[in-house]
Amino acid sequence: ADVPDRLREMIDEGRLGRKSGAGFYEYS
Repeated sequence: ADVPDRLREMIDEGRLGRKSGAGFYEYS
């Protein structure tokens, strides 16, 4: 999926801070 760099960074932070993949699916 195409996502802005800023959003992508937020997703990465969410993934590291939460369960694996959880942050990504919340934004997608």
